[in-house]
Parts: sequence; structure tokens; C-alpha cells
Amino acid sequence: MKQQIAIKTAVVIGNTITLECSPADCDKARAVIDEGKPLAAVIGTASQKRSLSANAYAWTLMNQLAAKINRPVLDIYRDLIRDIGGSSALVTLRADAAKAFKNGWESKGDGWQVHKLDEMTTPQGTFYNLQCWYGSSQFNPSQMHRLIELIVQECQQQGIPTMTPEEISKLKGLTDDADPQ
Repeated sequence: MKQQIAIKTAVVIGNTITLECSPADCDKARAVIDEGKPLAAVIGTASQKRSLSANAYAWTLMNQLAAKINRPVLDIYRDLIRDIGGSSALVTLRADAAKAFKNGWESKGDGWQVHKLDEMTTPQGTFYNLQCWYGSSQFNPSQMHRLIELIVQECQQQGIPTMTPEEISKLKGLTDDADPQ
């Protein structure tokens, strides 16, 4: 069993590390320890996730835009996802594995997309180069801020009212000085 926990504080004394976490996270860790199997740990810094208020605002605007231009909201969303830097990966796969890969990738959410860039035939078989976009659920605050900026630009071109840049910057999770509540 594997569990992920949030660490409130960590103290290192010699070769001993003491971690403080929430009661729920302690219960998760205890369940793994109680299995009696050898343990391994990975530790890293926690990254700030985008906020639900920013996400809700993005979807509110995209729905208004979709109604105004008579276009499916998911088409708008998927197009805008592709304009966010750092939101894709390039993958090379055997052609016979590409369909299963695409189905698995795109099943992760509405924004998760795979596009074939090109095809290479080699003595070992045919291979596809694929560009794979992550959905906004994986975006960091900077990427989410950029997505909202793009949506706002599209809405303003259609005369749809939007928040001011100052109001947008106060959405939870979009900037370092945003309200942490």
C-alpha cells in the first residue's frame, strides 16, 4: 500500500527524522507501517495547486463564451488548453500501441488530448510521434492564470463582461499574494 501525506513540520536529529502531520495523515501512515513490510519514502516540496475559485471562474466564462458564439464549451476548453506553455509532452510509440495509449490518456479528463504529429516507418515497424496535452487539473497556478487570461481575452472580444486584472489576481491560488482561505 502507498499513501501520500502532507507534512506540517519535520525535525532531523542525527539519523532520525520526526514528522508532524494531521491526524488523518497519521492514520494513513500508521496503516502502511502496520502492514509490517519494509518501508520506502519519497520526500519533496509541496506545490501550490490551482484553486477551485479560479477553476469555477474559468468554466463560468467558457460557458458564457460558448453560448455567445454557439460553440460547444468543451471545444473551447480543449482549444485553449493547447495554448498553455508546458502543458504537453511529446511521446513516440509504435503505431499499433497508439490507439490504446490515446484512449487511456484521453480518459483522464476533458482537457487530456493526443494529436499525431507525424509517422516514421523503420525496419522495426511504424512509429508515431504524438503530442499529449494534460488537462487543467494538472496546471500549476501560473498555468491556470494564463488559461484564465486567454479565456478573458476571448470573452472581451465577444463583449462578455469579465473581472478586472486586479480582481482576477485575487482569485484564490493564482498568485503568491492571493487570499489563502
